[in-house]
Amino acid sequence: EAGGVVEITVTNGSTLEAWGAPSGGGRLGKGTLNVRGGSEADSSGELFVAGGENATGDVLVSGTDSKYISDSGYASTIGWIGTGTLTIEDRGLVQVNAMLIGVDPTGHGTVTLIDSGSTLKVNNLAVGLEGIGGLYVNDGRVALGAVDPATIPDGEVHMGTGSEIRGTGTIACKVVNINGDLRPGWFLDVAPGILTINGDYEQRADGKLIIELGGTERGVNYNALDVTGDVELAGTLKVELYSFQPQEGDTFLVLDCDWSAVSTTFNTLDLQPLSGNLDWDVSDLYNSGEISVIPEPASAMLLLFGGVLAMLRHRRN
Repeated sequence: EAGGVVEITVTNGSTLEAWGAPSGGGRLGKGTLNVRGGSEADSSGELFVAGGENATGDVLVSGTDSKYISDSGYASTIGWIGTGTLTIEDRGLVQVNAMLIGVDPTGHGTVTLIDSGSTLKVNNLAVGLEGIGGLYVNDGRVALGAVDPATIPDGEVHMGTGSEIRGTGTIACKVVNINGDLRPGWFLDVAPGILTINGDYEQRADGKLIIELGGTERGVNYNALDVTGDVELAGTLKVELYSFQPQEGDTFLVLDCDWSAVSTTFNTLDLQPLSGNLDWDVSDLYNSGEISVIPEPASAMLLLFGGVLAMLRHRRN
């Protein structure tokens, strides 16, 4: 509770087994879990760091063969309502089913990987939901889905089969989308926004970038991706409409990057069909990252033909 401080250290090759959800920082207090020196912490529950208002929690996994492993089917959380950190260093390993970083509007979560060989293994990842979330891979690697961590260069996130990244936070490293779903923002009726990659983004032939549109204001009612580094494209761009029907002239900046340095394109554009004789215009997609709404070609030709007829009639009269 308020003012409470708890620190647990597992070291010198020891093993901590927990049935339930280990928590760094409870309702109002401060909690610390250190796994060091080749030790291992195994849990049947999810990792729950800073789950209460004003709570602070810190988890450190440090050293070769030091591990935190959860076999729970639920998502581990770093900074639910309070402020939580997870640090993996010196070839440590954390393996969980899913991870949410910065959940509630008052939540602030940070996951940092330091040193070559440090590894986070997870299937699905949300970086910044309604709160502030950050994933910082200074060195080490993050493996999502069916990816062998040993194949990942240090300083990169690789998305394999069955993986997904969502969120409105920041990923500070290179992201390689091999066969996953990258979905900027959260659900539009909960926390839409912009996912930022402070690094390079590489999307391969089986990867997907999925953008949800629920209005015309970027980051407010439609989700988008910002990339500060180099971009290499393949795979699919999928655009989904969420209780929203775009109108002629609407424009959406779905991917913001330095397009002058991009020489590749998506293999497939899967844009949800529009109603009302409207169609998507993607002519600026690889110049500015924008897609827009125009009349269907057939409708435009009919309008043009009608205009020509009207002009001819006017001349005859």
